[in-house]
Amino acid sequence: MQVKQTAVGKLKPELFMNQKSSNGVARKRKVFIVDDHPLVRDGLANFINQQNDLAVCGEAEDSAGAIARIESSRPDVALIDISLKNESGLGAGQDVTNPIS
Repeated sequence: MQVKQTAVGKLKPELFMNQKSSNGVARKRKVFIVDDHPLVRDGLANFINQQNDLAVCGEAEDSAGAIARIESSRPDVALIDISLKNESGLGAGQDVTNPIS
C-alpha cells in the first residue's frame, strides 16, 4: 500500500482502511481541531460530529495547547489552521507530529 505524503509528514496507511473494533463495528476516526477562532472550531466540530465515521476528540487554539492535548487524546487526524495567531500552522503541524510519531 502506498503512503500519501503531506506537507507535514506521512499519513498512516490504516487511515484509509475500514478498521473495525473488537465487536465488529466500524471504528470512528478521531479528529483533533487546531484553530485560533472559536467560531471556526465550533463549526468544524459540529460538522465533523455529524459524520457517521468521524468524531472530534479535542480542540486547541494554538500549538502549545495542541501538543499537550494531542498527546493524551491520540487522534487519527489533526486538522490545523495554517495561519494561527502569532505562529504558523505549518510549524505547529510539525511540532504536533513529533510527540505522536
